[in-house]
Amino acid sequence: MQGGAQRVNEAPAAGTGFAATLVIEAVRVEHDSKLLWIMPLPVYPYLIGDSAAYAQLAFDLRVLDAQGRPVWTRTYDSGREIYKRPALLRSETLPVGLVRMAHESAWRLSRQVVVDLRDALAAERSRPREL
Repeated sequence: MQGGAQRVNEAPAAGTGFAATLVIEAVRVEHDSKLLWIMPLPVYPYLIGDSAAYAQLAFDLRVLDAQGRPVWTRTYDSGREIYKRPALLRSETLPVGLVRMAHESAWRLSRQVVVDLRDALAAERSRPREL
């Protein structure tokens, strides 16, 4: 972006010099686990089993023009993803892994946001104007 970007805590007032403002409306993170199977061992009270953990990240974005009017709104959703412990990080705990998954999902979705914004701006620039 020409002129760079600046982080602000709230949407700036109209006419304060911002050409556009990207607003994160809401962020939703969901995680759950599911018991796949369980089997008692002959030695009481030991059990063996397996479970699966899932996580999903979604966020709503809005772009405001220089006058503070919404010009673009989208929701991005990673979909339900299963947690898989990386082979190199066998000691990774489930909470740490879910945080890592959320960051990886946010990175992938953010890359998609940039592509979509670029396409939306190109479409807006090429739109016929009324004189």
